[in-house]
Amino acid sequence: MKTFLRFAIVLFSLIAIYVLVSVLSCIIPNHKINENIERSAKRLKNQGDYPFAIIPKKAYQMDNFTDALILNQIHCIDNQHPYKSFVLPGHLVKWELSKSECLIYRIESLKEPNSFYPRYWHGSTFLFRPLFL
Repeated sequence: MKTFLRFAIVLFSLIAIYVLVSVLSCIIPNHKINENIERSAKRLKNQGDYPFAIIPKKAYQMDNFTDALILNQIHCIDNQHPYKSFVLPGHLVKWELSKSECLIYRIESLKEPNSFYPRYWHGSTFLFRPLFL
């Protein structure tokens, strides 16, 4: 029973730390972060969704599709509602555009997110956000 209680405490502590770090990440002001995302978005658009890094083989192919999606989520975070931004990470989608073009469209239009996309990389969004300062 002691072991189970210890594991339960560790589990709930880790969940609490994850939620706290994620919400704190959403509180970081958007101004500087968005400037750096804008620079990255231009590069992503020029490269396309799946460019090759060095050698034109599948093993060297980058995934700018997912990178643009995550940057779109980071750009859509609302500092006024950090918990909501953490629970429902939104991004702007226009089905006729690629993910990098959607990111550029979001930056230029500042329209509200129209899609919610919490997936397995959702946690990395909040770790990447401070890296754009």
